[in-house]
Amino acid sequence: MSNKSYMAKVELVYKYINDIQKIIKRHKGIEAALADYEGEYAIKKCITQIGEAIKNIKDTEILS
Repeated sequence: MSNKSYMAKVELVYKYINDIQKIIKRHKGIEAALADYEGEYAIKKCITQIGEAIKNIKDTEILS
């Protein structure tokens, strides 16, 4: 996999982390976000997408 491909995956992970932060902020806290069905679903979806993006990154330079 090329460095461009790795960087695209890292950027995608960054986007999903930002999305989680926005969801938490919109609900005024993690507990409220997880107590809301849509908030919980959105956070879980972001976490799943993060896992999918990083599972194929094997370059230790990118991860360190």
